[in-house]
Amino acid sequence: MISRKFAMIIVAVVVVVIVFLSFYYLSQVKIQSLTEKEKKEIYPIAKKIVDEMLQAFNEGNYTKFSENFNLQMKNSLGKEKFVEVRNKIISDVGLYVSTKNMQLFKRDNYIGVLYDTEFEKKPVKVEVYFEKTDMLTFQIAGLWFKY
Repeated sequence: MISRKFAMIIVAVVVVVIVFLSFYYLSQVKIQSLTEKEKKEIYPIAKKIVDEMLQAFNEGNYTKFSENFNLQMKNSLGKEKFVEVRNKIISDVGLYVSTKNMQLFKRDNYIGVLYDTEFEKKPVKVEVYFEKTDMLTFQIAGLWFKY
């Protein structure tokens, strides 16, 4: 018979391997360009959502900031976490000022938006991933502030 300790070690190794393979797979997912038709359809929607989200960030308005989040994002970034993250970002780079450039792309089943923005203290890349919920409805499934 296998000892309990040995079985736990086997389970831990299997979990580590699964996590490693998941990260490896995600790193291999290629970024794809959108067609011109997709860009024309998606650009104004994505721009409006991200612009409103960044304005709500400045205002400290969690309700407006998260109104286009999918359920997983709302669970991951609740109001308390928003306040904590917002305070850290403001301390590091200040408030959002303007957008210089916006790029759209596909990654796996998501539409990605990379915003080159200016905050009060320095430039910040804001990366947003949308999932399409129906014809022209998108919800935010991922969000990163990179500085």
